[in-house]
Amino acid sequence: MDDQIGEAEHPISLLTTSERDKWAESRKHLEEIGNKAALQAIDSALFAIALDTVIVQKPKDIVRWFLHADGKNR
Repeated sequence: MDDQIGEAEHPISLLTTSERDKWAESRKHLEEIGNKAALQAIDSALFAIALDTVIVQKPKDIVRWFLHADGKNR
């Protein structure tokens, strides 16, 4: 695995913040171009693990980071 992979230019998590119909169109497109199995794996997951390197101390910041962080990988 390449340790030099940068941030995604268009992270998929941002699509979920779109208006519902737009997200449905985007999701359908992602499935059509070969991502159906990955999306099904995400949909069927019982939990998610975030392996961030950020250290937060305040309870408010911990909750914010846990739920949505910077919006790019949740």
